[in-house]
Amino acid sequence: MPRSDALGRGAPVSSQRTYRYVRVSLCAAVLLLGVGVVWHLIALGPLRSISAAYYTPARSVFVGALVAVAVALVVLAGRSVRRYLLLLAGMIAPIIALVPVPLDAGELPGAGCADGAARCLPAGTVDEVAVGMLAYLTVSAAVLAASVVFLALDRSLDRWAVLRCGIAALLLAAVGLWSTQPSFGLVAHYAAAGAFFVLIAAVAGIHAAEVGAEGVTGPGSPVVYARCYAALAALIALVEVLLIALVATGSGASLLGDQWLLIGEAAALALFAAFWVLQTVENWDEPDATVR
Repeated sequence: MPRSDALGRGAPVSSQRTYRYVRVSLCAAVLLLGVGVVWHLIALGPLRSISAAYYTPARSVFVGALVAVAVALVVLAGRSVRRYLLLLAGMIAPIIALVPVPLDAGELPGAGCADGAARCLPAGTVDEVAVGMLAYLTVSAAVLAASVVFLALDRSLDRWAVLRCGIAALLLAAVGLWSTQPSFGLVAHYAAAGAFFVLIAAVAGIHAAEVGAEGVTGPGSPVVYARCYAALAALIALVEVLLIALVATGSGASLLGDQWLLIGEAAALALFAAFWVLQTVENWDEPDATVR
């Protein structure tokens, strides 16, 4: 007779409990980041953006929380398209943590940016990014190679699995090549953050379309979940479009004040947290977590 899961009603202990713990740990990581930002706002004053926490005492919390989110998303990878998109989001998240936003030349001590550039990374940060990206690329390549081996041993290395691994490998190679270019330090953080939330919006949108046919294992009806996922997908996409427009036009401060980017990032993070909590509730009793 199988042992029952302390969190459920007669479910097998190992896989379902681990699945639940990983999902809850991701929620905890988002909360960790939120607490770090709130602490800074209360103790040290205004913060230009959540991303700017990299340059503050909250840096360890910022980096650690995003890496924890990345690990959880990768661990939860499954066979469906939306699970694969979450895997890609997990691959991207460490770049947001390891590559900070560039600073204006006037914010830097001494002579500012080299070659008279308007924005750049601080000199010491360039070396930190190089070490971080080397470690990230090495570990990511090792994890990807191990995934292929595990799929082969499990006799699951079909055409779809090969395609997924190939896309991930190409993405990793592209990031590796780009990381050697000067533009990487200036753009990578913004590109990674934008891609992350686009992927989350896509996952929410796909789930809104498919949850009705699949049904749910948690409380509530599929119709309610579908509407919530559709709303979250639309809101995340809207926030991304607005942030891109404000950055492109340079009108963020004039319209929303100096903390405009903090407001936008906080909204996107809150929507991501809401999406994940909803996913966790919906799939709490899912017996095979890799299917959805």
